[in-house]
Amino acid sequence: MKVNRYIDTLAVIIALVVLSTITHAQNVGINATGATPNSSAMLDVSSTTKGMLIPRMTHTQMYAISSPATGLMVFQTDNTPGFYYYDGSEWQATLSATNSWAMGGNSEINPALNFMGTTDSTDIVIKTNDFSRMIINAHGYVGVGTASPSSLFSAGTASQFQVNPSGDLVSIKGVTYSWPSSNPGTGITKILQNDGSGNLSWATPAAGTVTGVSASAPFTSSGGTTPTISLTGTIGVANGGTGATTLTSNGIIYGNGTSAISATAAGSQNQLLSANSSGIPTWTTATYPSTTTTNQILYSSATNTVAGITTANNGILITNGSGVPSWLAAGTNNYVLTMSSGVPTWAASPSNFWTLTGNSGTTAGTNFIGTTDATDFVIKTGSTPTERLRFVNSSGNIVIGSGEGTGTVSGNTLRGPNSSGTNIAGSNLTITSGDGTGTGGSGYISFQTAAVGTTGTTANTMAEAMRIINSGNVGIGTSTPGNKLEINSGTGGVSGLRLKQMPSGAILFMSSTADVTQNNNNLFFDATNYRLGVACAGSASSTIQDGGSLGVAIVTKTAGYTASGSDHTILCNTATAGFTITLPVVTGCTGRIYVIKKVSSDANAVTVQINSGADRIDGATTYTLSSQYNSVMIQSDGVAWDILATH
Repeated sequence: MKVNRYIDTLAVIIALVVLSTITHAQNVGINATGATPNSSAMLDVSSTTKGMLIPRMTHTQMYAISSPATGLMVFQTDNTPGFYYYDGSEWQATLSATNSWAMGGNSEINPALNFMGTTDSTDIVIKTNDFSRMIINAHGYVGVGTASPSSLFSAGTASQFQVNPSGDLVSIKGVTYSWPSSNPGTGITKILQNDGSGNLSWATPAAGTVTGVSASAPFTSSGGTTPTISLTGTIGVANGGTGATTLTSNGIIYGNGTSAISATAAGSQNQLLSANSSGIPTWTTATYPSTTTTNQILYSSATNTVAGITTANNGILITNGSGVPSWLAAGTNNYVLTMSSGVPTWAASPSNFWTLTGNSGTTAGTNFIGTTDATDFVIKTGSTPTERLRFVNSSGNIVIGSGEGTGTVSGNTLRGPNSSGTNIAGSNLTITSGDGTGTGGSGYISFQTAAVGTTGTTANTMAEAMRIINSGNVGIGTSTPGNKLEINSGTGGVSGLRLKQMPSGAILFMSSTADVTQNNNNLFFDATNYRLGVACAGSASSTIQDGGSLGVAIVTKTAGYTASGSDHTILCNTATAGFTITLPVVTGCTGRIYVIKKVSSDANAVTVQINSGADRIDGATTYTLSSQYNSVMIQSDGVAWDILATH
């Protein structure tokens, strides 16, 4: 309408007048209150109800701006939306709490999307004190102390220390090292030898030669390669010797600090050994009572004087404050012996018993449950008490069950606690030997049984049937197993290993045919000729002989695959695309055979390739199956792959 046009024109005129006034003041203010713009700002926009809207554009539009000025800002609406500014050479996103790494760490990040690094082929550098300390280049090589890492991990200004992408340590202090391809094997004494150029190899250590032996006092050495060692003088007490050259015949030796030990003079008949005022042992003559009575106990009543005291039935021998012995009369049944004013006395209070609810304040080693004489300790349970556990005094053995030493014995089971409820597992049971310290190691666990003896009352002889040593090796028929399970079958095959599957068909592993008849159901090992027969009518005539069909592993692959130790026949379907079958390293699978066959009718090829740069397939690095039903049978001789048959 015409009226609205007039209003718009008037508003423009007013704005131009205001702008002209503000511009004259060298800064611009935009607000609804007419407030003067801040003197430090060229443009001062203020509002409590509205914001400032800068140009919005796509990523493509932003990069299409011709010759953008440094500091130019826009809002990008696609890709990674946000405010972007031009830094003079590149558009940069302004940092925010959601698109930057905070100095105090970030939370709720997505490892698949969020990372610290570059999105192009530019290296990433880590600095301290504005000096480069570590670099990760576009190849993924990591350098510490070097700006140009030459391997997967390099350290030093010239990459003196290097680890290659295979994880091999190839350089130390700038010297390139070449390692042996394999270990020398277990039980073989070898040393790792350097030829001076970094080439390492296994070598047998050379035997040494004694060129001379020296000795210090009180020992002397004649020297040379076969010296004579002699003792001159004495070995002092501080070095574990006596420090003395001679000792009195029949004397009693005694210590003298760090000085040489001494000996008393020989004693005479009936003399007593006692200490003098200086504590030195000496022989003295004692005075005994002129007469004694039956069952008297003798004691020293004064220096070199012996007196007697008559015993009392069931009494306890005690001493008074002066050390004079006397008898405490026998106590009443169920009374306990206590101290009253420092004097032993019988009391009815059972204050020194183990209670049914346990005791506190006890001392391990001092307080215990058991016997103090040469009697077995027995634990019983039941309304009619039945022996369950016995600690045998004579041997220290723990017997589980009842009837020890009688004609009627009953054994029990040692187990962990059972559980109750639904789907609740029972407890574990651990049996351990005694632990040691340092290089001592733990003890072994021995299982023993006794064979049937001759008729009579003579106890059978227990013998070890199985032993578990501290390395974890288990031995049956041997006390020194060198393997995880070692069975000593003895001679004649009578104690060999027999595995049976009953009732249909038997599996036999024997060291003799003395007690078995071979048949077509047997798996039989001939220990004399080291041959294994499977379902053979007679003895195997080859190292392994199969009397029936032989099944081997077979798989079908439709994409690239690396053959493993569990593969034999690999069928390749290339209907979608051709692919590669990679063989394992030849040195690790001597004798292994693979059959690889293309089964699809397409024109795509199957490429059989080596794994290691030194490996070969009949002199080549690859073998190709291009037509349907083409196949190759190959075998490793430990050095290369040999083609046995093709189709």
